[in-house]
Amino acid sequence: MFKYWLSKQLKKILIFIGIIVPLASIFIAPASAQNESAIATVGAAASAVANETVSLLEMIVRALANIIQPDNTKTSPTPQLQTYFAGIGAAYLQNVAIQNNPSLLLQLTASELNQPLSSFSSKNPVIASLLPNLNSLIYSSMLGIPPVPKPALPPVPLTYIENAGALNAIHIMPGLNWQGQTTDQQKYYNFYSTIMAIESFDGYVLSHLLANTINNNSLTPLQNALITQVTSSNFIAQIASETIGQVLRQLLIFTSQSYVLLTQMVNLQREQLTAQVMTNSLLILSNQQNETLLADKAQGIQPTP
Repeated sequence: MFKYWLSKQLKKILIFIGIIVPLASIFIAPASAQNESAIATVGAAASAVANETVSLLEMIVRALANIIQPDNTKTSPTPQLQTYFAGIGAAYLQNVAIQNNPSLLLQLTASELNQPLSSFSSKNPVIASLLPNLNSLIYSSMLGIPPVPKPALPPVPLTYIENAGALNAIHIMPGLNWQGQTTDQQKYYNFYSTIMAIESFDGYVLSHLLANTINNNSLTPLQNALITQVTSSNFIAQIASETIGQVLRQLLIFTSQSYVLLTQMVNLQREQLTAQVMTNSLLILSNQQNETLLADKAQGIQPTP
């Protein structure tokens, strides 16, 4: 009804303008130009322009009507997409729930340590006396699911990062009074410098686990809640029936969040690339002994032991 009424009103207005304006120009013009043939020609042209303009406006009205019309037709793919997205979201959340199931994590830890599950039971479990730093060795502690709950064995997130990043590995600091050959001292100094640089990067990358633990792992529940909302059947059905203005506002919100996630992905890829470069550095260092042997043979000298 709205489309029909708007089209009808616009057609009346444009026909009126298309006829009145040319006629006014004729009557205003000099008398020599005022003849019936000119009037007929101008009137026909004005009518044609008005009809074309009305046709164009009718197309615009139809387009606007399609935009604001709810997506509830039987041939629309929206219901099927709704089912797919809802299923994907539910499957993802189910996988996360299974992966973070305390019983499963405890079983994996027991298998890793070759211990029976009974070693982890009771308020003072046997494993706590066998391995007092257990919670600082197991990743689930960083998720707030330590194998031995507090207070029997409180987890130490920083210690886990030190273990995972090899920050607690002992490296002898180069001495100023070492008596070895200058070349050998320089080699060890370079090795030590590279190892320290790589381990410091390892600690930085793993520090996000410490940040999540300090914040009580609040990020993951928020992400899961958002996934639950955007893959909900009710949410997708609501989008299909909302006015375009509300949908556009929601799109802007998700676009801004996508920018945040894209920035995080770029940073993650950069860190992965850095880690690969550092792995290459370690391979180069570990191959120095073979490099020395090859160089000695090439020079025809006795290989250095």
